[in-house]
Amino acid sequence: MPSGSDVNARRLKAWDTALREAAALAVGRVAVPPFVGVPLRATMVWRLVRPGGHFHAKGPHAGELRAAAPRWPITKPDGSKLLRSTEDTLTGIVWGDDSQIVEWFLRKCYAAPGEEGARLIIETLGNDLIHEPPT
Repeated sequence: MPSGSDVNARRLKAWDTALREAAALAVGRVAVPPFVGVPLRATMVWRLVRPGGHFHAKGPHAGELRAAAPRWPITKPDGSKLLRSTEDTLTGIVWGDDSQIVEWFLRKCYAAPGEEGARLIIETLGNDLIHEPPT
């Protein structure tokens, strides 16, 4: 679907609202985000809904995953859009600015039924200089 579609805008709004509510529960209603001015590592796993066509519709295997169903979602939304919308939504709630994120671990996968959503882990990184040997 085109990125400017009404359907996409509604989905993005719903994601933004759900993410804001979850973040507020996780960090509490604070005046200042818990991570300000420190380097961060963000681990983000998005668990997407499988299309209905991935499951048997009839017969003795109705509701079971088809053997030919793909393991990974190579469809829209792409990972960079998920990342960008998540980072923007959490700015001012979890971190002062998303430029603080210096390390990312990202995954987009299909969810088991009822486990759709995302898991985010935010960690601070030390500011120690790492001296690597010259090559």
